[in-house]
Amino acid sequence: FVGYFTIIYFQVALVAAVFHRMDGHDPDLGYAIGQANRRMKAIVIWTVIAASVGLLLRVLEGAARSQNGASRIIGSIVLSILGFAWSMMVFFVIPVIVVENTSGVEAIKRSSSTLKKKWGEAVIGNQGLGLITFLALFVLAGIPMFVGFAALNASTVLGGTIIAIGVMIGMFVMAAGAALDSTYRAVLYRYATAGELGGFSREVMD
Repeated sequence: FVGYFTIIYFQVALVAAVFHRMDGHDPDLGYAIGQANRRMKAIVIWTVIAASVGLLLRVLEGAARSQNGASRIIGSIVLSILGFAWSMMVFFVIPVIVVENTSGVEAIKRSSSTLKKKWGEAVIGNQGLGLITFLALFVLAGIPMFVGFAALNASTVLGGTIIAIGVMIGMFVMAAGAALDSTYRAVLYRYATAGELGGFSREVMD
């Protein structure tokens, strides 16, 4: 619950800042945190739902892995489909919380109805950002960590230092990728619901 709450809280703060920027203002950290605090009830409700569904999917995944043969394969496929469907249903939940300060079932409904308008863009953009993050992790964090492990034989201190640097770079890249993903969802949501471009060209948004 604490892990989900932390992620959702700062996603809400970031999306609020993105919308403020799209409106032509200059948001700062204080503004973003203040907006998240005003939506605390919706954040807590959504945290409970998201954490519960996440836990349920992990339990079912563990049960599927305990099976043998075809049952294990079929179970894994079904759970993958369910997980993808859930992630798409709630794709715009954070922007909905920011704009309407609503959560729970109503936020899921609003998210799903908005997704129908921009289904292709949501899927392609989400996968594209995921690919970019993965490549950045591989190059910027993976290579230093590989070099660090190779250097352990020569010097434990040197190898450990390089590995630590790789880990820190990886954490930064993952945080940046998550921020890009939340920003993308916010901009796409505003375009889907209000037709606002937020400084982007219509060709880019389309």
